[in-house]
Amino acid sequence: MLELQGLHLLKNGTDYQCLLVVRSDGFQLERLFWFEPFCLQSFLNALIQIDSRLTGVARLQPLHEDDYIQFQATQHGHVVVSGEVRSDPQYLRFEFETDQSCVRPFVTALRKAANSNVAV
Repeated sequence: MLELQGLHLLKNGTDYQCLLVVRSDGFQLERLFWFEPFCLQSFLNALIQIDSRLTGVARLQPLHEDDYIQFQATQHGHVVVSGEVRSDPQYLRFEFETDQSCVRPFVTALRKAANSNVAV
């Protein structure tokens, strides 16, 4: 499970902030996650391609950070969701597989959240 809770544009207008929540095979992460608006737009565009073509990679990564989340379309309509988050000295790498039916609702919710501060 991956959620971007409380997504909102900061008052300075240069970054989005949310609470990144991941639960995967017994591991759990809850951490603030920041990224630039153009990073979000690129991520959304790539997710739309995955949804329509069932191919491609969508990666949300801040410009000057190592943290990221990624969706990668694989064979037979599967999508691998993965990511890495660092907070020295801690480090979490996660990966789980789902099917493509999660992509369109995620895109819709992400767009809505970017405009109304709703959890995704």
